[in-house]
Amino acid sequence: MSLFALAPIPWLLVEIAATGKSTKELKQARRILIKLNLLKRTDNHTYQLHQLIREFLSDKGDEFAEAEELKRGFAAAMVRVAEQIPYPRTLELVKFLEPAIPHLEEVARELTEFLTDKDLIWPCTGLGLFYQGQSFYGLAEPWLQRCKALAKTRLGKEHPDFATSLNNLAQLYKSLGRYSKAEPLYEQAIEIVKRSRPQDHPYLAISLNNLAELYKSLGRYSETELLYLEAMRICDRSLGSEHPNTVAGWNNFVGFLMQVVSEGQESLLSEHPFVKERLAMIKEEEEFGM
Repeated sequence: MSLFALAPIPWLLVEIAATGKSTKELKQARRILIKLNLLKRTDNHTYQLHQLIREFLSDKGDEFAEAEELKRGFAAAMVRVAEQIPYPRTLELVKFLEPAIPHLEEVARELTEFLTDKDLIWPCTGLGLFYQGQSFYGLAEPWLQRCKALAKTRLGKEHPDFATSLNNLAQLYKSLGRYSKAEPLYEQAIEIVKRSRPQDHPYLAISLNNLAELYKSLGRYSETELLYLEAMRICDRSLGSEHPNTVAGWNNFVGFLMQVVSEGQESLLSEHPFVKERLAMIKEEEEFGM
């Protein structure tokens, strides 16, 4: 338990991290630690080690033959937590995840060397999304920056996960209205995905869609249209026209066209058949007050 941060520890996290131990064994160990005043209960299903005990166990931990295996197991367990952090999230989910955050931060700061390449970006990504989802942008940015640095150093600048880290950081900057910082990150992510993923991969559609959203915010409607159409072409081809992501993408595109019409900027759009058809429908609906 000394691998956890100096913060209340949800017992569920202990059970997740203690691979190879039965629930009965863990409960027995917990009773002994509490009896010896090495562990105290802080809340329902939450426990904490005394600071001095934690420091002592941390110092002695590396002497055990299983130390590295334990660290890898603990880091992997926290990755499973990070994978449960969607964006956006509900207040109930924030409250559920909050007790695990200090321990996820411990992994992201101190134990990244024990993460597999596949799991490397998850702790920092999860933390960034957790804080960004609550509009704590100042707390989110350092974690997303660290994610980018870790991916670049270990995985390299052509790895898909490095592209993901760039995209996540760009999303943060877009939320903050820092468009000049977001745009080159989006563009770099797109180029990496094109080189590192199979042709017409769904991740490319996501990246194109994100850049389209940025251009829409900037009023660059001609470029927005081209990116949306390319993203939708990829979704249709790789996911199918009935896939929820494809349907949502087309709905977003129609919403974009409605915005352009409301602003009287149709002249910026192309002569693409779908665009012309939808524009005609939008104008017809407006004419009849639908």
